[in-house]
Amino acid sequence: MIENPWTPAHQAVESSDYAELTRLLDEGADVNEVCWGMTLLEHAIDLEGDSALQSGTPIDSRLTAILLAYGADPRPQPPGRMSAMDLADHYGHDVAHHLMSRIYGYDQDAHFDTTQLRESLTHQMPPAQLDEFIVAVEATGDPAVDLETATALLDDTH
Repeated sequence: MIENPWTPAHQAVESSDYAELTRLLDEGADVNEVCWGMTLLEHAIDLEGDSALQSGTPIDSRLTAILLAYGADPRPQPPGRMSAMDLADHYGHDVAHHLMSRIYGYDQDAHFDTTQLRESLTHQMPPAQLDEFIVAVEATGDPAVDLETATALLDDTH
């Protein structure tokens, strides 16, 4: 007998079981869990995009919407992999792209100066860690860093 390789939340995504996914998230499942190298959001966007591609039907965005409503992080885990935004671009998943951009202000071409970063992160991390992050950003020598650089520096200060 072959064992199911997915966690319960990933199985709910794989099965497009919206009620089960919502129940699991309500009961405390980690919205950013990684299974087989994919976050739930990456899995959902990949499944929605691939299903539409194979069937020739419009992309169903319900899984993505549910996960983003529960706070799924669009950054790739681990860093350096294809992100949820990359997957949305790959599949032409405009709704996912729009939702991530709108909810998170996520724009891979964006650049952030230290004032913007400090204002955005002031309530999300301890002051000492934020100061360490700002010093790391300033050490790049760029007046404004791109999202990938900011994310990598942020991951290094955790």
